Amino acid sequence: MKIVVKANGGLGNKMRVISSCVALSQKLEETIYILWVRNYELNCAYRDLFEPIDGLVVTDLAYIPSWNKIGLKLRALKLKKTYEYFDICYTDIDILEILQGNKDISDCISGMKSVFLDTCQQFYGETQFLSYPSPIAPIRSEIKRRIALLGSGYIGVHIRRGDNNKAREYSITELFVAQMSKKIEQYPSVKFFLATDDKNEVTTLKDFFGNRIFHFTKRLKRNEPEHIVQALVDLMVLSNASEIFGSYFSSFSEVAASIGRIKLNVIKSE
Repeated sequence: MKIVVKANGGLGNKMRVISSCVALSQKLEETIYILWVRNYELNCAYRDLFEPIDGLVVTDLAYIPSWNKIGLKLRALKLKKTYEYFDICYTDIDILEILQGNKDISDCISGMKSVFLDTCQQFYGETQFLSYPSPIAPIRSEIKRRIALLGSGYIGVHIRRGDNNKAREYSITELFVAQMSKKIEQYPSVKFFLATDDKNEVTTLKDFFGNRIFHFTKRLKRNEPEHIVQALVDLMVLSNASEIFGSYFSSFSEVAASIGRIKLNVIKSE
């Protein structure tokens, strides 16, 4: 069986697609071929972020800027022509229907010669048992350095803004402040590691909590490879926290908690 998976979305989404591919590859004992799409959400090659993984073959699809409508259209057309004759072609809509029906995707594709999955979803495997890609050595060193600066017992705070309208609407700053204030009442010496894509959030939380807030300054353009590296470092530092206060509808928060096997408190208004 030939299985090709097009990994969509930003860093958190792509990481959960990869983790699902690992689980499915181990289940079926098949090699899975991954199309790592570099786009406006994540312009960084897989090899510049992660180590190779047994059972997976990753092909890097070069970055095409969002203004290049013709280039994006031609790539989409080429992919469609390449995979439209596969026995099964699943998109996110199909995969969500499978998951909501409590079906196993490995059963759905059983007996097929060719399968194409076009997704940003965690489509296979139990969240608590998933294996995520390991960052390359230089990134691991930076993660280790920052965790050493923080020390143990910190709480991770992830405030997603940018183009995530649901996080902006439901995970408002005041709710984070309220939950963090409660933690301080319970644990007077508690400290917080803040990961965010909005500089204003850094200023606001530092105004409220002062030196309790640890934040490593980074640039915030997702179409710049170095900025994606910094985002990965943030995610892995979050995963080492004792728990996470995360944003609604954010795969970044979810993946960090899953990697660390720690509690995720999604900060969300009713």
